[in-house]
Amino acid sequence: MNPIVAKAQLDTKDQVYWRVGMSCIVALTVAIATNWTIALTWLAFISLGEGCVKWCGPKVAAGQVRYAPYYVIAIFSVVMTWVSLTYLLWQNGSELTRLVAVIALFTMATYSILNGHRSLSILVACVTPPLTMLLFLVSSYLWLNFPWTIASIASIALLGAIAIILVNARVLYLAGVDLRAAHLALSEERDSLELRVQART
Repeated sequence: MNPIVAKAQLDTKDQVYWRVGMSCIVALTVAIATNWTIALTWLAFISLGEGCVKWCGPKVAAGQVRYAPYYVIAIFSVVMTWVSLTYLLWQNGSELTRLVAVIALFTMATYSILNGHRSLSILVACVTPPLTMLLFLVSSYLWLNFPWTIASIASIALLGAIAIILVNARVLYLAGVDLRAAHLALSEERDSLELRVQART
């Protein structure tokens, strides 16, 4: 089975509704931390992206592979909307919102690996934006506010954490590839056995 189709079959409408509900809670928190304009604008964009996922997902799950690129783009747009929120939180300037932004980026990357490792295109679309934003925000903050010795050590530690995330993503993806190959081989062997039994009878 196409990995994107398999992912779409798992991404049921209930999951989309749960994500939209969580987005509403996050938007309320953002409104309290920043302002209502930012929160409502972000909520509108995230709802639009999730609506595209909900529209494309069932079509892909039904085997209409021509919708797969639109499905991946919709997922990427949702991820980018979340990444933009972390940037807005970072620009808020307070230490608390910046800490929340960093935690959110790490969480997004981890969730993306667990949720999208079945398909390489979805995995890249989900993991690349949060890790890139994390590297940009934290590195720029370190090198602008600390001596080069501390900044360099912290940057190396950050790169190490990102490398661990990427290694885990690769391991999960390769494990999924091996599992699909094993299922395919088992299915072919079963079909071959049935043909041999029919030939003998």
